[in-house]
Amino acid sequence: MADKQEKRPAEESEKKNLGGKRSLFDRLLADKRMRQLFSVIMAVFVWLLVAMTINNQTTVAVSNVPVVLDPDYISRGLEEDAEPASVSVQVTGPRTTVGLITANDILVTADTSQVNAPYTYPLTLTASFRDAGYEADPEMQVTVDQPTVTVKFNRTQNEAFTIDANLPDDMNTRMDTDRYMEGEVSISPAEVTISGSEDQIARIDRVVLQYELPDAIEDTLRFEELPIQLLDAAGRAIDPEEAGLVLSTETANLTIEILYIKEIPFKVEYVNVPAAFPIDLMPHTLSPASITVAGPREEVERLGSWSLAEIDLHDIDLEYTHIFRIEMPEGFINIDGVETVIWEFDPLSVDRFSEVTISIQNEQQFRVINEPDAAMYSWDYVARSPQIDNIRIIGLNELVDSIDPYEIIAVIDGNLLRPGQRQVQVQIETPGGLLWAYGDYAIAMRVDPVEEETG
Repeated sequence: MADKQEKRPAEESEKKNLGGKRSLFDRLLADKRMRQLFSVIMAVFVWLLVAMTINNQTTVAVSNVPVVLDPDYISRGLEEDAEPASVSVQVTGPRTTVGLITANDILVTADTSQVNAPYTYPLTLTASFRDAGYEADPEMQVTVDQPTVTVKFNRTQNEAFTIDANLPDDMNTRMDTDRYMEGEVSISPAEVTISGSEDQIARIDRVVLQYELPDAIEDTLRFEELPIQLLDAAGRAIDPEEAGLVLSTETANLTIEILYIKEIPFKVEYVNVPAAFPIDLMPHTLSPASITVAGPREEVERLGSWSLAEIDLHDIDLEYTHIFRIEMPEGFINIDGVETVIWEFDPLSVDRFSEVTISIQNEQQFRVINEPDAAMYSWDYVARSPQIDNIRIIGLNELVDSIDPYEIIAVIDGNLLRPGQRQVQVQIETPGGLLWAYGDYAIAMRVDPVEEETG
């Protein structure tokens, strides 16, 4: 027993020595923060151990995956009525990989090999990975939650529609209709070709342009690149994108011609009028006396009168009547609808005029103007004593009664003379006033070249 008592102080002394020299591990465990860090490390280690030794495969659901239609149906002249709804798929594979998969990594295809006519078809769905690495990995699998998707197909159609200017009903209230009127409306291009399904094409009733008119219209309106709008039978707009319609052009140019209205008096031109003859005093009537037209403003405003065809003074007698045909210049509109104008010797003035027949027998009563070059030609009358008989002279009574036959002159234009012998037209000149010759008259003339003198 004495021996035991001797050993106890020795053991206690040894323990005290050990307590004074604690290990590094003991000191770390004594720190609370180090114990927490150690716990985390051990937890991760245990998780990795479990993940590597227990089953690593898992399955997750991926939603909102779009369905892609096999394009075979397009070559058969068909198109889908609407895009098929998105679907959900199940993806199976390693946990570390499956958790990274999104809808963009998956391709769901609908088989359209049996689509050959307009109809609603149930299409078989298949799913695959877009990434070739995932697709080749035997541990990665993807399946579609639903075996089929229902899609309606329509026949594809191309149809040309005339573009409507869609003029507003109040257009005439925006202009002075006494001075302006609507002319030609032109659209370029005039048509638009629309491609789409038969059902959607059948909805289109009109194709119109969208624009706004000014409050006051006084000149031609020009619009460029106006948007084209599709309307159904009820006048509702059809959105081409929503309806799956493709337009050959989405804009067009529009020109609305505004014409200027003006009443223009008729005017007659005369030919073969002697220089001193007062043609403006020739009594006559025009029926109608004027015409109302519409045309481009600048051109219409320049017109002070509407010139008719010419009248030969030699054709006018006391019963003379001439009918003119009215032709509209390009771009003009005949508002009155006048097609002919009648020129008539004024019936109310007939009693103030009379007629007499005379002859010219004196060579002094013939006069040549524009004589030929005497060095090249010589000319003479064929008759030894030139004369013109039965000349009808018309004029005011007092002038006809006092006429002196020797005052009547036959004028020959030398520009009409040609080598040889021929009848040459002459113009009969009267002394003055409203006195003129009716009819055409001529005289035989001979023109000879002048022979060169030889030395």
